[in-house]
Parts: sequence; C-alpha cells; structure tokens
Amino acid sequence: MKKALMALFLLMAAFLAVPALAATSVPLSVREIPAVPPAPAAPQVIRAVQNGATLSVTFDRELPRESRLAFIALDGEGREDSLRYAREGGAFTTAALPEGGQWLRIELAWVAEDVNATACYNVGGGLTQVTRFDGSYNEFVYGADGAFIEYREDATGVWTRFDASGNATVYSYEAQDMRVWFDLAGNICWATYADGFYNVTWEPGRGWFIEAPAGDIAVRLNLDPTRVSPLVIVAEPSPTPEVVWYSNNTIGLGGLSLQEADSRLPNKWYNIVPIDLTRQGRQTYYLIISDARFIGECYVDVWGDTVTVTCQIPGISGIELKSEYGRWFTRLSQITASSIESTANGFAFGVPVSISRDLDGADVALLFIRSKATYRQPFRDGTELARYWRNTPEWKQFRRDLQTLMPLVER
Repeated sequence: MKKALMALFLLMAAFLAVPALAATSVPLSVREIPAVPPAPAAPQVIRAVQNGATLSVTFDRELPRESRLAFIALDGEGREDSLRYAREGGAFTTAALPEGGQWLRIELAWVAEDVNATACYNVGGGLTQVTRFDGSYNEFVYGADGAFIEYREDATGVWTRFDASGNATVYSYEAQDMRVWFDLAGNICWATYADGFYNVTWEPGRGWFIEAPAGDIAVRLNLDPTRVSPLVIVAEPSPTPEVVWYSNNTIGLGGLSLQEADSRLPNKWYNIVPIDLTRQGRQTYYLIISDARFIGECYVDVWGDTVTVTCQIPGISGIELKSEYGRWFTRLSQITASSIESTANGFAFGVPVSISRDLDGADVALLFIRSKATYRQPFRDGTELARYWRNTPEWKQFRRDLQTLMPLVER
C-alpha cells in the first residue's frame, strides 16, 4: 500500500463545517459521495476510417458479449440519429450518412464482470469520456485520462463536476425539461435540452445551438434557462460531536483474515500478513484498531539474517496504548483457536529476531499482532481516525497480492 494512505489518518474538524444544500442535496466535496471507484478499462479504437459517407472503426479487443455500439450522426435537419452498422471481420462499418448529415460521436455501452459502463469517442476514434454505474444507478464520470470529473446522483438527479483536487466546481439539475448548470455562487453557466431527436446546448449570450464538428448550428427553442433558480446553498451550524470512548480495543494488521489465508484456519476475525523474509530492507504495513480505523504503521526490517518489527502510533491525546503483542508463525499448523488468543511465544517490538534460528530459516512467515489501546472519537480538536474500508478495490488488490505468498508458507 502507498505511504500516501497515512494522510487519511485524521479527518479535520472542518469536515463538519462544510456548507450543505437545503432541499435537494448537491455534493460540494468528494466526502459526500461514495468512494470513487477506478475508471473502467474502456476498449480503445485502434483504427477509424471515413470512406465517403460511411465510417468504420476497429477496437483493440473483442467487445464484451453484453455490449451496445452506436454511431451518432446529425441528419440534414440537425436531428440526431444512431446509424445502423455491420460487422466485417474485426471492423464495424456504418450505413451511409443521411444527405447533408455530419458525424458526431461513437458510443459504447457494456457490462462485463462487475463493470457496467459506457464510453464516448470522437469520430477519429479518440476516447473522450468514460462513465461507470454503481448498483444504485449513480454515475461516476471520468475523462480520457481516467481522472474522475463528475458524479451523477440518481436519487436527486443532481450532477456535480469536480476539479483535479476533488473540489466541486459546478452542479446541475433538471427543471422545465432542461438540465441547467450553475456555479457554486448560483450563476448560470450553461443548459442542455434533449428529446428523441435533438440534443442542444444553451450558453449566455449565444442562445440554443447544436454542437457539431463542422460548426455549431443555431436553434430556435422556446425554453428560457434564466428563469430557473439555482439551488439555495445555506450554511449549517457545525454540530457538537458526541464523544465516544473505546476501551481496550484490539489493534491488528490490515491484512488477510484467517479464512482468507487458508480455509482450514480458525474462523476468527484476526488478520495475519505473510512476510517475504528473503526481501532485504523495510516493508510497511498498516495498523487497524477495532477492525475499523487506521491507527498507525508497522515496519518490518529485514537485514541479513535478522528481522525486526516496530510499530508507530501517533502521539495524540486521546490514544492510550494498553499492551503490545506480536508473534511469528512459521507454519499454518501453529495457528489454532487457542494459540491465536494466547500471549505466549511473542517477540519484543524493536528487537531483532534471527530468521535462521528463531524462525526456522523460513522464506515466508506469518506476522500476527494483537495489541490493545483505549481511544476516543473524535479527539479534542475535532479530528477522527480515518475509516478502514477493507472492500475498496485497492485493499482487495492488496490482499490478492498477499495471497500469492501463502503457498510458500509451510503447512
């Protein structure tokens, strides 16, 4: 895991004082939306050819079985249409453009494994945008470089765009058949309108128009976005946080549960981490308290025939370390319901252990930590320990990497 995760340790008191919206909820920061998943790996167009009035594209891979491809064009009257196409080998070739028409874009929707997504390409085949749907039909939108840029909340219909730092910049909602976009000061930025035939945009001073590669097309439309009111942003008083003390809670490693490590191990929630003792230098892992929050780091230093384990917990008023316990297991058979609860056969933190003598010369051994601490949330300055979400894609991948070491542990 990256060192940068330690920046998640403390969520500042300002977290509680961010303005909120009355009535419909407009996300004003990334904190108000679920954890942003990674951008889907969209198929890439490796060849796009316009041959007279037809367009042909070839992707870099076989499209998923559950997919829908659309070639969007304007007809001579400025109406959008999805042209039929035929597959010829690995290429998809469209029917002819309507007379006076223009190509607009290529759209692909697909479902594969746990991904439900769409991608948009320009006529030259360049990827312009990718959208991922979650289980509630909320949408996460990413740019061509995979950076998260927009969140579309299905329940409220509010869409919010973010800058590279994760700060909200503009939002929109649907009113009077239009989607109207405002900045956070309530100024109108632009609007869009779409029906079965037209997809048009409005901008201050320009009116309604169709965005087309050969030049924008003016449209007369009896809809006035300036009559739509922005959502009112009101400052709410910061709530007084309730202080909760957690007494003698367990500190363990962020790693594999016993059942993830081997289904024959006891069905207990404790975690272990397989450590490659042939790898010289420092390895860093994370300490989790209550199996819910980050509380520190664990350093494993391998130098020659010795391995030293040290733990670091931030010296914050409101954390009181009660006890420390760590143990090495060199065989799976050593892990039993009683041994995992015992305080025997532990090592001293900060003291080197001989790999050849004390760990039977193992190439991979299992590190187990079960310390205790009392802590309060929030702390007196209003900050809190960051939550540990074990089912994020990053932590799932981390555990998959650990599992590759398990076959090297002696049975």
